[in-house]
Amino acid sequence: MPDHEQNLEEMKAAFKMEWNRPVPEEYDQLSRRANFVPLPWANYSNRLSWAWGDGVQEESEPPATREMLRSLIAGKNFVDLGCGIPSKSVAGSMVAEKAGAKRYIGIEKQFLEGDDGGISDMDVKNGMPRVWLKEDMLKGLARFEKLDGVVFFIAGIEGIPGDEVSSEALQKYFAHVTEEITRLTKPGDAVILVGSDLTGFLLSCDKEFTRLVKENFRDRSHVGVFIRQ
Repeated sequence: MPDHEQNLEEMKAAFKMEWNRPVPEEYDQLSRRANFVPLPWANYSNRLSWAWGDGVQEESEPPATREMLRSLIAGKNFVDLGCGIPSKSVAGSMVAEKAGAKRYIGIEKQFLEGDDGGISDMDVKNGMPRVWLKEDMLKGLARFEKLDGVVFFIAGIEGIPGDEVSSEALQKYFAHVTEEITRLTKPGDAVILVGSDLTGFLLSCDKEFTRLVKENFRDRSHVGVFIRQ
């Protein structure tokens, strides 16, 4: 076996040990009842990739925003919730790499290949390990015992309201996602949201999170950065 393949197998084995916390039965039930849809403007998240000038130059983020994001992300795990198809949804992985993240973790229930609840793919790009997990985001978070230094990135994901039962399930679902994010973060960690039902839940956690960025991404009012206190 080539050295790089052996290294990936060792990384995979180590990750499985890290990602093996039992999932509450309620989470499993909620994940089956809660339905989600990527918003038409989900590609809006790609604007974050322009923070480093990769894209339409006239719409690049100002240097202050770029440095702010780098200061939050450098040396931490970058967890991309609802990461989409890796070959198309590149913003999260690229920002993680350019900001000096310790590791990129993409969690996606619908669009990844492989068995449910498992590692879909893993590689190392420019020295940064990357792993994609085929799992519901609530259950994916619950399976981590801890993440030493983390930034969560959530872009363009909202629940489908449906009937009263499913709406109640969505509220419980996002409340538990917020609880898991709170459990896994420490002071100085962050959550970056680009259009998400989680915004209201994080705003209600004003003792745990402070909203750092509101509407200074030019006209991007759906972008928010929440810092763990």
